[in-house]
Amino acid sequence: MTRGLRVLVTGCQGYVGSVLVPELTRRGHEVTGVDIGYFRTPEARQPESRTRSVDIRDLERADLAGVDAVIHLASISNDPMSHSHVEATRQINHEATVRLAQLSRTAGVNRFVFASTCSVYGASATSLEVDEQGLTDPLTPYAETKLLAERQLVDLAEDRFTPVVLRFATAYGPSPMLRTDIVVNSLVAQGLSTRQVRLESAGLAWRPLIHVRDMARTAIAVLEAPADQVRGETFNAGPPGGNYQVIDIARAVAAAIPGAEVSRPEGAQVDNRTYRVGFAKLETHFPDLTAGMYRLEAGVKDTVAALTRDRLAHGDQWLTSRFVRLARLRELVDGGRLTADLRIR
Repeated sequence: MTRGLRVLVTGCQGYVGSVLVPELTRRGHEVTGVDIGYFRTPEARQPESRTRSVDIRDLERADLAGVDAVIHLASISNDPMSHSHVEATRQINHEATVRLAQLSRTAGVNRFVFASTCSVYGASATSLEVDEQGLTDPLTPYAETKLLAERQLVDLAEDRFTPVVLRFATAYGPSPMLRTDIVVNSLVAQGLSTRQVRLESAGLAWRPLIHVRDMARTAIAVLEAPADQVRGETFNAGPPGGNYQVIDIARAVAAAIPGAEVSRPEGAQVDNRTYRVGFAKLETHFPDLTAGMYRLEAGVKDTVAALTRDRLAHGDQWLTSRFVRLARLRELVDGGRLTADLRIR
């Protein structure tokens, strides 16, 4: 596919979407956004785009008229949220995703890029990096529903319809819709606020990481790639060598913040949620993309600089519902603005 595509982005006002949309526009694509607006706040700096406030469970074929490609980001997007809202997670992450892909195919959409997660691999019993053919063992409703959707999407592939699955590593980095409920951003915000980078475990678990700008660049790469290169394919999405122990992440954060120190609680336990992911397939298919990806030290410095500039880690505001997704959902439900299955009242 080439530039100048008409692209529908679901979750366009989220953590990744608000970084992706300006980059799509810069590359000459015409973007229409769909976002229910759970996390929209007066302070957020949203990019310019045509955006409809709609629940993805309610999208119809008419909403896809004239669309060349869909980049599907909208979801219940982490483990704590999925545990708290199991039924809504099933409806949104699995059922609505498959339904949207089916509607896209019948409406003549050529490409469907699905944002999945490396969490589908679960906890690894081996120190080896798991590739796309490795055993999946999702441990949470979030990961389970993503994997279910993946399998059905790939089965929809045909000559005129190209679904692509991106199993993203753990996101981090600055965004107009910043999150501090993900490991790197949380440690950076904590370090800037308290000068303590405090771990809750021994820090020996492994985590694959990807900078949010690289997430956007990866989605665009598979959007613009020849169909035969990506049709029905699944890619682990992260930089070469992009697996880090949590203690090394903490040390990188402390090194980037003057006066910050790493601390661990007495008798810290080992976190069994550990896995390493191989990104060789993405590197083979898109060497120019992966060569330019952020490595940990540079990505942490970028995050520290952005949060410092925007004073987003001032005091304890990084712990508030503006930046913590589950806290925001609870606030909306408790305030009567959302139903139990996360529909807007």
